[in-house]
Amino acid sequence: MRERPILFSGSNVCAILEGRKTQTRRLIKPQPPALGEKQRPHKFAFTTDDEGVNLYVHSQSAGAGNWIVRYPFGQPGERLWVRETGLWANLGFESHVAYRANGEPDNSWSRPVKWRPSIYMPRWASRITLEVTGVRVERLVEISEADAIAEGVEIEVRENGALEPFRRLWDSINVKRAPWASNPYVWVIEFKRITP
Repeated sequence: MRERPILFSGSNVCAILEGRKTQTRRLIKPQPPALGEKQRPHKFAFTTDDEGVNLYVHSQSAGAGNWIVRYPFGQPGERLWVRETGLWANLGFESHVAYRANGEPDNSWSRPVKWRPSIYMPRWASRITLEVTGVRVERLVEISEADAIAEGVEIEVRENGALEPFRRLWDSINVKRAPWASNPYVWVIEFKRITP
């Protein structure tokens, strides 16, 4: 079975481990072409390549032409392994791993702690494996209340639902490249955690 890496922040890792997070939204790059006033909305369709390995989404809208982009996170049934910030050392006969989402590492680390960014985490150090259960494309602000809850956001008592906490989470991660107000198209990836 094919596995692909996916990055998650510490708060999202905690939400996955607590069973609160079963969806993630990722920015589509490049975005579909902008539509003019009299053009029909995008109608997205998924296809695979000849080998059935890579999934593509495409749209054709009158006047906007064709748009096609490869989906990078695996088809339903495939697995994602989570990369997260941490410390790891493989000494051949013994491996040490500490995860920043858990807090400070224990005393087994003999040198000062300098966390390594999640992008560098090797497969063997990953503690979370996810199975993709669904994939779709939507505009960011089309997220429903139920989907915002599935994103794992924590809802404060004074707030009326999960949409505002999700908007803040999105902007804390994506404000420079695709803020909430820009309403970009996103991949919606549904998943379940595979118990190790």
